[in-house]
Amino acid sequence: MNNKKILYFNNYISKINKDEIQRKELMDLIKKVVNSIRKEKVL
Repeated sequence: MNNKKILYFNNYISKINKDEIQRKELMDLIKKVVNSIRKEKVL
């Protein structure tokens, strides 16, 4: 996992803490992150 992705994820988490985002949006984000990790590792 490269630093850009980690930064993106951390920024998103802090946004969640401030904004109270909806569960669906969070699940979508998690899916995107997991998918990009899978692509990098070529699982």
